[in-house]
Amino acid sequence: LRINLSADSVASPIWIAPSVVYGVMPKLQVGIVHDPGLCLLGKRDFLGTEIDECDGGLYNDFALDGLYLLVDKPEKHAALAGHATLGASSFDPVLMYLRVGALARYTFASRFALIADWALRLGLTNRDPGNKATFDLPVQLAIQATDKLVLFAEAGLVAPLSELTDR
Repeated sequence: LRINLSADSVASPIWIAPSVVYGVMPKLQVGIVHDPGLCLLGKRDFLGTEIDECDGGLYNDFALDGLYLLVDKPEKHAALAGHATLGASSFDPVLMYLRVGALARYTFASRFALIADWALRLGLTNRDPGNKATFDLPVQLAIQATDKLVLFAEAGLVAPLSELTDR
């Protein structure tokens, strides 16, 4: 569940991002993921006119995701995995991308973890209309509320690679 908390658009829109992930081997997991997923509850302006904040409709993305554990140091509460994703951030126009990077996790106080998932995201199709290469650095705080429930808060940086290399 992803809820917009911007000052001028609280709870508009709301996304549900279903994912299915399977541990193929102790060090490898693969999955079908969505980001942002199903877009719900788009906003209306003060005249009642609907504003398209869902960028393409109810459902407009799909990806195949993989993580491979590279380093696991339980005594230091840390792990590092290679992370790759092949996906489409839009179906019309088709915006295919490849995202390659690393995911690092540090666990503390037994129920909390900091997770950084830095990567290069490369546009594979329709690069001119906005499917450009970017550097992504989302950071999450994970809270293990119960044995079966984890809550996440996320913030991060997405920067076009052209702006980082032009300086």
